[in-house]
Amino acid sequence: MVARIALIFIALIPFTQVQSQDFVQKSRINAHGTIAPGFSLYDMKGTVSLQGQMEYFIHEKVSIRGDVFWFVDYLNSDDPGFLDDKAALFSGITYHFAENKHLNPYVALQPGIGMARTIFYSTTGNVSFAVMDNSYHFFPMASVALGTYYYANNWFYFFGEVRGSTGKYFSPFDVKEAGELQFSFGLGFSLLTKKNKD
Repeated sequence: MVARIALIFIALIPFTQVQSQDFVQKSRINAHGTIAPGFSLYDMKGTVSLQGQMEYFIHEKVSIRGDVFWFVDYLNSDDPGFLDDKAALFSGITYHFAENKHLNPYVALQPGIGMARTIFYSTTGNVSFAVMDNSYHFFPMASVALGTYYYANNWFYFFGEVRGSTGKYFSPFDVKEAGELQFSFGLGFSLLTKKNKD
C-alpha cells in the first residue's frame, strides 16, 4: 500500500508546477476520497472509515465544504466496540491561510448529523451477551478539522488532515459518546471553474 502511494507521488512529479501560481483562488473546487483511520472517543478503540469530501471556494480565504464518513470496522475486529454501523455528514466553512502558494493550511468548522446502529453488551451472572439495537438513530454532531493541501498543479493536490468530532448517541438502551479523532491523507482532484480577473 505504501509503495503504491509512493509511486503515485513519483508519477506526478513531472506535472508539478514549481513556479509561484495562484492555486488558491475563488471558484475552485476540491474533491477527494480516502480511508480515514481513527479512535473512538467513547472506548478509545481504533476505527476505520471511508471519507469523501468536496468544497467550493467562495473567496480566496474561505470555502464551503461538505464531508461524509462511513464506518467500516474496528481495527481489531476481535475486540469490537459498541458500534455496528455509523455514518456522519458534516457541512460548514473552511478558512484557508495560504497566500496563493502551493501549500495551503486550513481549519474547518462543521456542524453535522450522525446516524448509527449499536450493540450493547450485558452480563447476567458469569454470562456476557450482546444486545443489538436493530434501528438506526440520528443525532447532532460537530467537528473541527486541521489540515493542509499541497497543490502539485491546477488539477491535483496532496492533503493531510486531523479531525475531531463530538456528539451524543441516544438509543433505547443507553447514551453514548459518538465522537472520534480521525486522520486522513492522500491525493485529491481540483478544478478552477471560472478564471478570475487580475
